[in-house]
Amino acid sequence: MRRPIVVQSCGVDQWPLFLLSSSGKCANSLVAGLWQSLFPLLSSSLAQGRGGQHTLESLFDAAVNSYHEENMYDLLNECKERAFSEPVWRLDFQVNGTDFDPWHIDLCDCLLGEDGKPNIGALQQLQQSYTSGEAFLRGSPSLVLVWARNHRNYQRWRKIAHSKPYCCPITGWQGDSANLPIDLVNEVLKAFNAVARPEFVCGDKSGIQKDKIADIFGPK
Repeated sequence: MRRPIVVQSCGVDQWPLFLLSSSGKCANSLVAGLWQSLFPLLSSSLAQGRGGQHTLESLFDAAVNSYHEENMYDLLNECKERAFSEPVWRLDFQVNGTDFDPWHIDLCDCLLGEDGKPNIGALQQLQQSYTSGEAFLRGSPSLVLVWARNHRNYQRWRKIAHSKPYCCPITGWQGDSANLPIDLVNEVLKAFNAVARPEFVCGDKSGIQKDKIADIFGPK
């Protein structure tokens, strides 16, 4: 339905069809994937009767946002294969005797925006905080490294006695870019395009994507 020759010869852009795919053509779908997010939203929309405001397109958008939140691990794993911070990776971090990974937590906080797509601004700020030394402070004795946890509120961490910023550059994990400086945003965008991403195609001139769920599936 996207090929110009098909649209021109068959007029498929006027057909009232709305087709969903749980992944693009170059990625394998996750088990359950989109459908585990879509059907509960569809059910709740129908439960609202004719008062439900979801259209086919807005229902898809809401399902995709939920899908990305529930399956962030897929994107996280892909990002970690492309980028890491060696100074952070080789150290052990603990809170109350429990190990944790600052890089994992920071990525989770900054990876996706409200639209389910990579949060460019947050990722840029994350890389800047790591490379400038704002995200970590080296305390006294020198073997003590303090994670600021929220790099956006760095100023309050500067008050730690006898501490100074600790630079943790973000580099490639493997391949040609291994241990070389990388642009975190570019690597996350590559990872985002490599994982399963739901898509839809429709006869856009038919207006089917703007039809309300309640009008299509609800009682007549």
